[in-house]
Amino acid sequence: MAGNPYAVQTADLGGIMTGLGSVLEGTRKRKAQEKSQQDLMQAYRSRDPSQVATVMAKSPEAGAQLERMMGFRDKQTKEHFLVNTRKILADPANAEQYIQERIEYLDSAGADSASSQKALQMYQNDPGTAKDFTEMVYAQLASPQEWKAYQNQKGIGKDQFKQQEIDIKRETLDMRKLENESRKDEQLLSRETNNLKRDELKIKIDERRKNIEARTKKTETAKNVLGQKAVASMNATDDTILSIDEFMANSSYINSVSGYTGKLPTLTVAGTDAEASFDNIRNNLTLENLDKMSGVLSETDIKILSNAASRLVPGMSKSAMMKEFRRIKTVLSRRKKKFSADAKRAGIDLTQPQAPAKDINTQAMDWAKANPSDPRAAQIMQKLGAQ
Repeated sequence: MAGNPYAVQTADLGGIMTGLGSVLEGTRKRKAQEKSQQDLMQAYRSRDPSQVATVMAKSPEAGAQLERMMGFRDKQTKEHFLVNTRKILADPANAEQYIQERIEYLDSAGADSASSQKALQMYQNDPGTAKDFTEMVYAQLASPQEWKAYQNQKGIGKDQFKQQEIDIKRETLDMRKLENESRKDEQLLSRETNNLKRDELKIKIDERRKNIEARTKKTETAKNVLGQKAVASMNATDDTILSIDEFMANSSYINSVSGYTGKLPTLTVAGTDAEASFDNIRNNLTLENLDKMSGVLSETDIKILSNAASRLVPGMSKSAMMKEFRRIKTVLSRRKKKFSADAKRAGIDLTQPQAPAKDINTQAMDWAKANPSDPRAAQIMQKLGAQ
C-alpha cells in the first residue's frame, strides 16, 4: 500500500475505523481514550461526514495515522488528492473526468493508479454512493478550515434563496412606510399656503416618489428571479416525473435494467436506450442537481431523494425498483405544489404556457450530448438521427 497514494478509495471503512482506533491506545488517560474511541465509532456508524470531520479535528493522531495508511509520497501528492477531491464534490456530474485526471497524474509520476481506476468504476456504476464515499474520505483528510469552507460552499444556494426572500419582504415593508409618508406630505401640501414651504414639500414628495419607483423596480426584479427559480424547479420536477412515468410504463426498459439481465453487459440498442434513460433519472437526482434547488427543496426531501436515487442500481429486483420510483414520484409531486405556490407568490402567471416537460427521447439525447465519451452515447445519437 506504500506506493499507492489513493488506497483509501478502495479501503473498507471498517478497516480504516479499526486502524484509526488503534492510534488512540497511547493516550495518557484511559477514560479519554475510551471516549475518543466511542466518538470515532459513533461518527462512522452515523455515516455523517460532518460528525467524522468533527472527531478527526479533535484527534490529530487519528489524522496522522490515516495519512500513513494512505501512503502519500509527499505533500504534493496529498495536496493533489485533496484538490482533485474538492473538484469532484463541487462538480460530481464531471467526476469521471476529474478521476481520469488523477489517474493520468499518478501514471505520469510512476505511481500505482489501481485504486483510482476502481474509484472511476464506482462512479460509473453507482454515482450516488460514490459521492457519499468521496465526501466521507474528504471529511477524514481535510483540515478543519478546509472542511468548514466546503460546508459553507454547500450551503450558499439555500442561504441566498432564503436571504433573498427576507430582503424582498423587508424592502416591501420599507416602501409601504415611504408611501405612507408621501400621503402625509401630500395632505400637508394640500393645506399649506406658504409658497416656500409648498415648494419644499413638492421637492420632498418628488424625491420620495423616485426612490419608491427605483426600489419597486428592484424588488420586482428580485421577485422575478425567485419566481423563475421556482418555475425552473417545477419544470425540472416535471421532466423527472415524466421520465419516471415513461420508464415505468416501458416493460422492455424495466426488464433490461432489473434482475439478472440488468447485471449483464448491454448488447442491444434497446438495452442501451434503457440504460441511458435509467442513468438520466439517477443523474437528475444526484446531490449536485438537488442542491441547485436547495432553496425550494427541504433538507429532508433532498436526503430522501438522494438516498432513493443511490438505491437505484442496475440488477436490482423489479419490485424494489418500482418501489423506489414511486417513492421518488411521491416526494417530487408534493414539492411541485410548493414550487407552484412559490412562483405564484413571486407574481409568475402560471396560466401562461410553460415549457413542456421533455419526453424520454429528448432526455436521452441530452444525456448522450452530456456524456460524449460514453460508448452508448454514439448509439443513442445514431438511433435518434443526430449522426
